[in-house]
Amino acid sequence: MDSGDVLAIRFHVGGRFDYDGYNVNYIGETFVGLSHLDRDKISLPEVRGFLSDHVTLGEDDDVQLHWLFPGKDLNRGLRPLNDDKTCQFMSDCITGNDVAEIYVDIHKSDAGAEQGEEQLDGSYPTKSSPMVNAAGDGDGQGGVDGDADWDGDVEGDSIRI
Repeated sequence: MDSGDVLAIRFHVGGRFDYDGYNVNYIGETFVGLSHLDRDKISLPEVRGFLSDHVTLGEDDDVQLHWLFPGKDLNRGLRPLNDDKTCQFMSDCITGNDVAEIYVDIHKSDAGAEQGEEQLDGSYPTKSSPMVNAAGDGDGQGGVDGDADWDGDVEGDSIRI
């Protein structure tokens, strides 16, 4: 099989997206996994299947995938990966020996929380990632993991994208 027939994908797992008012960041990454997919078989279920080789996902977990357009940073090149057509477009954009960068945003379902499952501290393997939104990160301190948010107050100005 020719190397052009295979797409290398690097999964960034365990983090969450945070917008600090100026930049999009992927904070708290705990694991990076590499997979190789046949370009002629690329589809969203195939990508998710290869992701499950690296991460244990719950049936009810909300998993959102985003890919980074080649040569761009997270602010300008982050795109949702949510259907087969987008997977094919991503494959077409990644040429030569370049690697597709896929950022995984996993949120534990509310059902799991109601059943008393404990929130993990973000170390690998995770089934959830903390979410930062207008209310902060849930620790009452605002910002990320108790740090002040982008303007230094404790209101939790960070948003989830």
